[in-house]
Amino acid sequence: MRIVKSLLILLLFLSFVVPLGGNAVTVIPPILEGIKAEPGKTYEGKFQIHNGTDAPHIYYFIAQNFGPSDEEGTPGIDSEEESQLGLASWIEYESAQLMVAVGETQTVRFKINVPSDAEPGGHYAAIFTSSSPPDETKKIGLGERTGVLLLVTVPGEIREKSELVEFSFAAGKKLYNRPPVEFLLRIKNDGNVHFKPLGDITINGWGGEKAKIEANPKRGNILPQSIRAFHPVWKAADLKEGGFMAELKNEWNNFGFGRYNAHLEMVWGSNDEKIINNIKFWVFPWRVMLMGLIILIIILLLFRSYNKAIRRGVQKKK
Repeated sequence: MRIVKSLLILLLFLSFVVPLGGNAVTVIPPILEGIKAEPGKTYEGKFQIHNGTDAPHIYYFIAQNFGPSDEEGTPGIDSEEESQLGLASWIEYESAQLMVAVGETQTVRFKINVPSDAEPGGHYAAIFTSSSPPDETKKIGLGERTGVLLLVTVPGEIREKSELVEFSFAAGKKLYNRPPVEFLLRIKNDGNVHFKPLGDITINGWGGEKAKIEANPKRGNILPQSIRAFHPVWKAADLKEGGFMAELKNEWNNFGFGRYNAHLEMVWGSNDEKIINNIKFWVFPWRVMLMGLIILIIILLLFRSYNKAIRRGVQKKK
Protein backbone atom coordinates (compact mmCIF):
# COMPACT_ATOMS: atom_id res chain seq x y z
CA MET A 1 0.00 0.00 0.00
CA ARG A 2 1.07 3.60 -0.53
CA ILE A 3 1.08 4.21 3.23
CA VAL A 4 3.75 1.58 3.74
CA LYS A 5 5.77 2.85 0.80
CA SER A 6 5.72 6.39 2.13
CA LEU A 7 6.81 5.25 5.58
CA LEU A 8 9.73 3.31 4.15
CA ILE A 9 10.91 6.30 2.14
CA LEU A 10 10.29 9.04 4.67
CA LEU A 11 10.69 7.08 7.93
CA LEU A 12 9.22 9.29 10.64
CA PHE A 13 7.40 11.85 8.53
CA LEU A 14 4.28 12.19 10.64
CA SER A 15 2.06 15.14 9.76
CA PHE A 16 5.09 17.04 8.36
CA VAL A 17 7.76 15.56 10.67
CA VAL A 18 11.33 16.00 9.45
CA PRO A 19 13.08 12.60 9.66
CA LEU A 20 15.54 11.95 12.40
CA GLY A 21 19.04 11.04 11.40
CA GLY A 22 21.16 8.20 12.68
CA ASN A 23 22.79 10.48 15.25
CA ALA A 24 20.29 9.45 17.99
CA VAL A 25 19.30 13.06 18.66
CA THR A 26 15.61 13.58 19.35
CA VAL A 27 13.60 16.79 18.95
CA ILE A 28 10.58 17.21 21.24
CA PRO A 29 8.06 17.94 19.86
CA PRO A 30 8.83 17.41 16.15
CA ILE A 31 6.24 19.98 15.14
CA LEU A 32 5.01 23.28 16.64
CA GLU A 33 1.65 24.32 15.23
CA GLY A 34 -1.11 26.70 16.18
CA ILE A 35 1.39 29.57 16.46
CA LYS A 36 -0.16 33.01 15.87
CA ALA A 37 2.33 35.82 15.49
CA GLU A 38 1.03 39.34 14.81
CA PRO A 39 2.86 41.77 12.49
CA GLY A 40 5.36 43.97 14.32
CA LYS A 41 5.34 41.75 17.40
CA THR A 42 7.56 39.00 18.80
CA TYR A 43 6.54 35.44 19.53
CA GLU A 44 8.60 33.41 22.00
CA GLY A 45 8.85 29.66 21.51
CA LYS A 46 10.80 26.66 22.67
CA PHE A 47 11.48 22.99 22.01
CA GLN A 48 13.75 20.36 23.51
CA ILE A 49 16.60 18.26 22.20
CA HIS A 50 17.70 14.99 23.76
CA ASN A 51 21.24 13.68 23.28
CA GLY A 52 20.97 9.92 22.94
CA THR A 53 24.52 9.47 21.67
CA ASP A 54 27.46 8.16 23.69
CA ALA A 55 29.25 11.52 23.84
CA PRO A 56 28.43 15.15 24.73
CA HIS A 57 27.85 17.48 21.79
CA ILE A 58 27.55 21.15 20.99
CA TYR A 59 24.46 21.63 18.87
CA TYR A 60 23.97 24.41 16.34
CA PHE A 61 20.74 25.70 14.80
CA ILE A 62 19.79 26.75 11.29
CA ALA A 63 16.34 27.65 9.96
CA GLN A 64 15.00 26.99 6.46
CA ASN A 65 11.60 27.65 4.97
CA PHE A 66 9.52 24.77 3.66
CA GLY A 67 6.44 24.22 1.55
CA PRO A 68 4.49 21.32 0.06
CA SER A 69 6.44 18.97 -2.21
CA ASP A 70 3.97 16.14 -2.83
CA GLU A 71 0.52 14.91 -1.82
CA GLU A 72 1.81 12.74 1.02
CA GLY A 73 2.66 15.68 3.28
CA THR A 74 6.41 15.63 2.69
CA PRO A 75 7.90 19.08 3.38
CA GLY A 76 9.91 20.57 0.52
CA ILE A 77 12.81 22.35 2.25
CA ASP A 78 13.92 25.60 0.61
CA SER A 79 17.56 26.33 -0.10
CA GLU A 80 19.68 28.61 2.09
CA GLU A 81 19.26 31.43 -0.42
CA GLU A 82 15.48 31.04 -0.52
CA SER A 83 15.38 31.09 3.29
CA GLN A 84 16.92 34.57 3.48
CA LEU A 85 13.33 35.83 3.39
CA GLY A 86 10.15 34.66 5.08
CA LEU A 87 9.71 32.88 8.40
CA ALA A 88 13.23 31.43 8.52
CA SER A 89 14.71 34.94 8.47
CA TRP A 90 12.47 36.07 11.35
CA ILE A 91 13.86 33.50 13.80
CA GLU A 92 16.33 34.54 16.49
CA TYR A 93 17.89 32.07 18.96
CA GLU A 94 18.51 32.77 22.62
CA SER A 95 21.86 31.04 22.10
CA ALA A 96 23.46 30.16 18.76
CA GLN A 97 24.75 26.88 20.20
CA LEU A 98 23.95 24.57 23.08
CA MET A 99 26.04 21.97 24.92
CA VAL A 100 24.09 18.82 25.73
CA ALA A 101 25.61 16.05 27.83
CA VAL A 102 25.06 12.33 27.23
CA GLY A 103 21.47 11.36 28.03
CA GLU A 104 20.56 14.97 28.80
CA THR A 105 17.57 16.96 27.56
CA GLN A 106 17.98 20.70 27.02
CA THR A 107 15.48 23.41 26.11
CA VAL A 108 16.10 25.53 23.03
CA ARG A 109 14.47 28.97 23.23
CA PHE A 110 13.86 31.16 20.22
CA LYS A 111 11.97 34.24 19.11
CA ILE A 112 10.02 34.99 15.97
CA ASN A 113 10.35 38.69 15.18
CA VAL A 114 7.45 39.32 12.81
CA PRO A 115 7.97 42.25 10.42
CA SER A 116 5.30 44.93 10.49
CA ASP A 117 4.62 44.30 6.79
CA ALA A 118 4.42 40.51 7.12
CA GLU A 119 1.92 39.00 4.71
CA PRO A 120 -1.18 37.55 6.40
CA GLY A 121 -1.62 33.80 6.23
CA GLY A 122 0.52 30.74 6.83
CA HIS A 123 4.32 30.79 7.08
CA TYR A 124 6.41 27.64 7.45
CA ALA A 125 9.98 26.88 8.47
CA ALA A 126 12.08 24.12 10.04
CA ILE A 127 14.71 24.71 12.72
CA PHE A 128 17.40 22.12 12.17
CA THR A 129 19.64 20.90 14.98
CA SER A 130 23.10 19.65 14.07
CA SER A 131 26.34 18.85 15.83
CA SER A 132 28.17 20.47 12.90
CA PRO A 133 28.86 24.23 12.75
CA PRO A 134 26.52 26.27 10.52
CA ASP A 135 28.88 26.36 7.53
CA GLU A 136 29.20 22.57 7.60
CA THR A 137 25.52 22.07 8.39
CA LYS A 138 24.61 23.62 5.03
CA LYS A 139 26.41 20.73 3.33
CA ILE A 140 24.63 18.02 5.33
CA GLY A 141 21.74 16.20 3.71
CA LEU A 142 18.19 16.56 5.05
CA GLY A 143 18.08 12.96 6.24
CA GLU A 144 21.11 13.52 8.47
CA ARG A 145 19.56 16.42 10.39
CA THR A 146 16.94 16.56 13.10
CA GLY A 147 14.37 19.33 12.85
CA VAL A 148 11.31 20.87 14.42
CA LEU A 149 8.71 22.26 12.05
CA LEU A 150 7.01 25.60 12.72
CA LEU A 151 3.52 26.30 11.39
CA VAL A 152 2.88 29.99 11.94
CA THR A 153 -0.19 32.06 11.12
CA VAL A 154 0.05 35.83 10.72
CA PRO A 155 -3.39 37.38 11.40
CA GLY A 156 -5.01 39.64 8.85
CA GLU A 157 -6.81 38.86 5.63
CA ILE A 158 -7.05 35.09 6.08
CA ARG A 159 -8.56 33.15 3.19
CA GLU A 160 -9.84 29.66 3.93
CA LYS A 161 -10.94 27.62 0.96
CA SER A 162 -11.09 23.86 0.60
CA GLU A 163 -12.10 21.43 -2.13
CA LEU A 164 -12.67 17.67 -1.96
CA VAL A 165 -10.76 16.54 -5.04
CA GLU A 166 -11.31 12.81 -4.65
CA PHE A 167 -12.92 10.26 -2.38
CA SER A 168 -12.38 6.81 -3.84
CA PHE A 169 -10.47 3.58 -3.37
CA ALA A 170 -6.68 3.28 -3.40
CA ALA A 171 -6.90 0.01 -5.34
CA GLY A 172 -9.10 1.67 -7.96
CA LYS A 173 -11.85 -0.94 -7.63
CA LYS A 174 -15.25 -1.26 -5.96
CA LEU A 175 -15.36 -5.05 -5.60
CA TYR A 176 -13.30 -6.86 -2.95
CA ASN A 177 -13.15 -10.47 -1.82
CA ARG A 178 -12.42 -9.34 1.78
CA PRO A 179 -11.26 -6.39 3.83
CA PRO A 180 -9.05 -4.48 4.32
CA VAL A 181 -10.35 -1.72 2.07
CA GLU A 182 -8.03 1.25 1.66
CA PHE A 183 -9.65 4.55 0.77
CA LEU A 184 -8.05 7.45 -1.09
CA LEU A 185 -9.01 10.89 0.13
CA ARG A 186 -7.54 13.97 -1.59
CA ILE A 187 -8.31 17.46 -0.30
CA LYS A 188 -7.13 20.72 -1.84
CA ASN A 189 -6.28 23.88 0.09
CA ASP A 190 -6.93 26.96 -2.07
CA GLY A 191 -6.52 29.40 0.81
CA ASN A 192 -3.51 31.18 2.29
CA VAL A 193 -3.31 29.32 5.62
CA HIS A 194 -2.94 25.66 6.57
CA PHE A 195 -5.73 23.62 8.12
CA LYS A 196 -6.18 20.13 9.56
CA PRO A 197 -9.34 18.32 8.41
CA LEU A 198 -10.65 15.89 11.02
CA GLY A 199 -13.53 13.45 10.94
CA ASP A 200 -14.60 9.89 10.23
CA ILE A 201 -15.63 7.45 7.56
CA THR A 202 -18.63 5.41 8.69
CA ILE A 203 -18.97 1.99 7.05
CA ASN A 204 -22.54 0.71 6.78
CA GLY A 205 -23.55 -2.70 5.44
CA TRP A 206 -26.54 -5.01 5.26
CA GLY A 207 -26.45 -5.52 9.04
CA GLY A 208 -26.19 -1.83 9.94
CA GLU A 209 -23.11 0.16 10.96
CA LYS A 210 -19.97 -1.94 10.70
CA ALA A 211 -17.18 0.46 11.63
CA LYS A 212 -16.11 4.07 12.05
CA ILE A 213 -12.53 4.94 11.07
CA GLU A 214 -10.56 8.18 11.19
CA ALA A 215 -10.44 9.87 7.80
CA ASN A 216 -7.16 11.63 8.72
CA PRO A 217 -5.48 8.98 10.92
CA LYS A 218 -2.14 10.82 11.09
CA ARG A 219 -3.84 14.16 11.78
CA GLY A 220 -1.93 15.81 8.97
CA ASN A 221 -2.15 19.47 7.97
CA ILE A 222 -2.72 20.73 4.45
CA LEU A 223 -0.50 23.64 3.42
CA PRO A 224 -1.85 26.49 1.27
CA GLN A 225 -2.08 25.95 -2.48
CA SER A 226 -1.54 22.21 -2.25
CA ILE A 227 -3.36 18.88 -2.30
CA ARG A 228 -2.95 16.38 0.55
CA ALA A 229 -3.76 12.69 0.19
CA PHE A 230 -4.97 10.55 3.09
CA HIS A 231 -5.19 6.76 3.16
CA PRO A 232 -7.61 5.54 5.84
CA VAL A 233 -8.07 1.77 6.00
CA TRP A 234 -11.08 -0.28 7.04
CA LYS A 235 -10.17 -3.47 8.88
CA ALA A 236 -6.40 -3.39 8.64
CA ALA A 237 -5.53 -7.01 9.32
CA ASP A 238 -2.60 -9.39 9.64
CA LEU A 239 -3.07 -11.38 6.45
CA LYS A 240 -1.57 -14.76 5.62
CA GLU A 241 0.40 -15.09 2.41
CA GLY A 242 0.06 -18.11 0.18
CA GLY A 243 -2.28 -19.79 -2.23
CA PHE A 244 -5.95 -20.66 -2.21
CA MET A 245 -6.14 -22.01 1.34
CA ALA A 246 -4.27 -19.06 2.87
CA GLU A 247 -6.55 -16.59 1.12
CA LEU A 248 -9.57 -18.67 2.13
CA LYS A 249 -8.49 -18.25 5.76
CA ASN A 250 -8.03 -14.50 5.17
CA GLU A 251 -11.57 -14.24 3.83
CA TRP A 252 -12.94 -16.16 6.81
CA ASN A 253 -11.02 -14.16 9.43
CA ASN A 254 -11.89 -10.83 7.74
CA PHE A 255 -15.35 -11.74 6.59
CA GLY A 256 -17.49 -9.26 4.76
CA PHE A 257 -20.43 -9.73 2.42
CA GLY A 258 -22.70 -7.55 0.31
CA ARG A 259 -22.87 -3.89 -0.55
CA TYR A 260 -21.37 -1.30 1.79
CA ASN A 261 -21.69 2.46 1.98
CA ALA A 262 -18.75 4.59 3.13
CA HIS A 263 -19.98 7.92 4.51
CA LEU A 264 -17.32 10.62 4.84
CA GLU A 265 -17.85 13.53 7.21
CA MET A 266 -15.05 15.92 8.20
CA VAL A 267 -14.71 19.44 9.59
CA TRP A 268 -11.96 21.90 8.75
CA GLY A 269 -10.95 25.53 9.21
CA SER A 270 -11.72 28.11 11.88
CA ASN A 271 -15.48 27.94 11.18
CA ASP A 272 -15.70 24.13 11.25
CA GLU A 273 -16.79 23.88 7.64
CA LYS A 274 -17.93 20.40 6.62
CA ILE A 275 -16.80 17.96 3.95
CA ILE A 276 -19.43 15.27 3.27
CA ASN A 277 -19.45 12.53 0.64
CA ASN A 278 -20.46 8.90 0.06
CA ILE A 279 -19.12 6.03 -1.99
CA LYS A 280 -20.26 2.43 -2.28
CA PHE A 281 -18.38 -0.85 -2.64
CA TRP A 282 -19.03 -4.58 -2.63
CA VAL A 283 -17.44 -7.44 -0.72
CA PHE A 284 -17.88 -10.95 -2.14
CA PRO A 285 -15.76 -13.65 -0.42
CA TRP A 286 -15.90 -16.06 -3.33
CA ARG A 287 -13.57 -18.65 -1.79
CA VAL A 288 -15.69 -18.86 1.36
CA MET A 289 -18.84 -18.99 -0.75
CA LEU A 290 -17.32 -21.69 -2.97
CA MET A 291 -16.30 -23.81 0.02
CA GLY A 292 -19.75 -23.27 1.53
CA LEU A 293 -21.35 -24.42 -1.71
CA ILE A 294 -19.10 -27.51 -1.86
CA ILE A 295 -19.93 -28.39 1.76
CA LEU A 296 -23.66 -27.89 1.04
CA ILE A 297 -23.47 -30.17 -2.01
CA ILE A 298 -21.64 -32.82 0.04
CA ILE A 299 -24.31 -32.61 2.77
CA LEU A 300 -27.10 -32.91 0.20
CA LEU A 301 -25.40 -35.89 -1.43
CA LEU A 302 -24.94 -37.57 1.95
CA PHE A 303 -28.57 -36.85 2.86
CA ARG A 304 -29.70 -38.24 -0.50
CA SER A 305 -27.60 -41.36 0.00
CA TYR A 306 -28.99 -41.75 3.50
CA ASN A 307 -32.58 -41.50 2.18
CA LYS A 308 -31.82 -44.09 -0.48
CA ALA A 309 -30.36 -46.40 2.13
CA ILE A 310 -33.48 -45.98 4.28
CA ARG A 311 -35.74 -46.72 1.31
CA ARG A 312 -33.74 -49.82 0.39
CA GLY A 313 -33.97 -51.03 3.97
CA VAL A 314 -37.75 -50.56 3.97
CA GLN A 315 -38.10 -52.38 0.65
CA LYS A 316 -36.03 -55.34 1.93
CA LYS A 317 -38.31 -55.67 4.96
CA LYS A 318 -41.29 -55.95 2.63
